[in-house]
Formats: sequence, C-alpha cells, structure tokens
Amino acid sequence: MLVKIMTSFPSFRGVMPLPDLSSPEAVYYILALTIPAIVFLYARTQFINGRMPPPSEAILYYFAITAIYYGLVYPIILLAHSLQGNWLTWWLGWVVLVFFAPFVLGAFSGWFASNGFVYHALRSLGLKPVHITPTAWEWRAAQCGGEWVVITLKNGNAYGAECGPGSFFSTHPSERDIYVQRTFDILENGEWVDRHFGMLVCASEISTIEFYCESLGDANDQATKSAK
Repeated sequence: MLVKIMTSFPSFRGVMPLPDLSSPEAVYYILALTIPAIVFLYARTQFINGRMPPPSEAILYYFAITAIYYGLVYPIILLAHSLQGNWLTWWLGWVVLVFFAPFVLGAFSGWFASNGFVYHALRSLGLKPVHITPTAWEWRAAQCGGEWVVITLKNGNAYGAECGPGSFFSTHPSERDIYVQRTFDILENGEWVDRHFGMLVCASEISTIEFYCESLGDANDQATKSAK
C-alpha cells in the first residue's frame, strides 16, 4: 500500500491527479501521511517539552515530516516491495515502517536536541542560534536531577528542599508548579532542619528558586548533622 501511495504522487506518475477525498482510499492516504509524523513528534517531545504542536500548525508539521521521512525510506520501501512475503511479514513491515521507525527516529532526534549538540556546535563557530527550549524554566527543569534548592515565596518565607527523583517540575505553560519531596526550615545561622514532608508550591507563590551545585549525598549529610 505504501508503494501505491508513493507512486500515486505526480513525480512518480508524470501527471497531477486530484485526490478524491470522498473515496474510502482517502482514509489510507491521510493516515499514511500523518501517522509517521505524529509518532515521530510524540517521541521527540518527550525529550524536549512534552507538548505537541498546536492544532492550527500541526497539519503542516505532519505533512512536512512525513514527506521527509518517506523520502529517506523510499529505497527501503521499493526493496521490500520487490521481495516475496506472506501477510505476516507485510504486516510486520507496515508496523515497523509506520510506527516503530518513526518512534526511534523521533526519540533520537529529541535526545540529540535536548543535549544541545547542534546548538553548542554552532555557538563554537561563532554563530548565535536560537535555543530549542523556549523558556529558561523548561531548560532548568530538564536539567534538574539530584541537587538541593532554596525556594523563596512571595511572602518572604524561604525553604530548603531536596530536588531528587521524587520531585517534579511542571513545564506546562498554564501552571508551572513544582513538587519537592523533602523540605527544610532554614534557621538564622544557615542550618537546615528537616521538616520530614514534601511540599507542593504553585507557580503564583514562587519568588525565586536557588539551585545548589552540591550533590544530594553531600547536602543530605550536612542537613542530617544540622537537624541533630
């Protein structure tokens, strides 16, 4: 079916037929032109900001990405079409081509972009590209792993917090709240006293967040000693 779809384009047939959107085959055309891009973008966004393109722009992304994808894998499609196989091998080939391969490529693309390889390479050449991450909040949330932070609220209260695997930074634009798995009162002499519970902080209540470079192990030892 993919070969039929590919050979139906003007560049392969030498004519420019108008697609009949009312025919049952139109469903296959639409799915074949959108599903690989949807799978690709879904996998990619898991490494960047977790958000798919807005509906008003999505269809353009889908068609553009699918066109590039089919252009890259078209030789493989022709090779597969020339081979003999049963319904099972054709079904597996369809699943790999439409779902598995776009997912792997999208995940690799997202991982590659999230690490900023191209961005840093261009910066090293003296160029000034725009960073792929739209906000500093999303960039720092993606980098946050095992460290300690100090959260200062708008009412002036400040709390130390453990920002470990059990913590969460929301990157949704409508509500960028955070949850920290362990909190500490900060005494006047700078000591941290364990409060023995986590805390959810709404974005509207946050004034500043200070990130410490110490590892969780070092900070945890210091906090335990302070609590004693």
